[in-house]
Amino acid sequence: MKTLTSELTIQREEAKKLPSPFLDVLDPKLWFYPVLKEGNIRGFIKGYLGEAAQDATGALKAPFKPSNNITWAESATVVLAALQEEDIIDLSKVNFTPPEGAPWYEPYVRVAQDLKPYLKNPADAGTRAFLITAAEAARANSPISRRDFATMAERVLLIRDCYLAVDEDKDGIPD
Repeated sequence: MKTLTSELTIQREEAKKLPSPFLDVLDPKLWFYPVLKEGNIRGFIKGYLGEAAQDATGALKAPFKPSNNITWAESATVVLAALQEEDIIDLSKVNFTPPEGAPWYEPYVRVAQDLKPYLKNPADAGTRAFLITAAEAARANSPISRRDFATMAERVLLIRDCYLAVDEDKDGIPD
């Protein structure tokens, strides 16, 4: 089984080189540059799109703000995009336009609380098909701690419990 971690740590050559997709991350020697750029190439790290501006070449780019803290909503949004990229969930029918007056992240937080309707393999649902709880969703715009992000990552791993020896094709080898 491929994992996001193993795939993301092996960046394509393009991810290691300029130009940067972000206004404020311009040095490809930064330790996080290739991972950040690979995430952007894959479409799940976009930066602050509402603050996009033209760079020196005239290209429209957003800032990434690498020294900012990340919020519960931003974390859930990135993880949802990664799960979509890894073909674990299908969000193609989700309308990510927030209701009038709601914050941008409302649809993402709603989906992150119950992934069951979006799982490609319904057998993965179990009892743990969520990224954030209702209490965590209530503070969606608050910074997330490293411990809390590790908890969210654990929830991703629990969606498909590799210890459950499922053998759907009946070949004697667990899927």
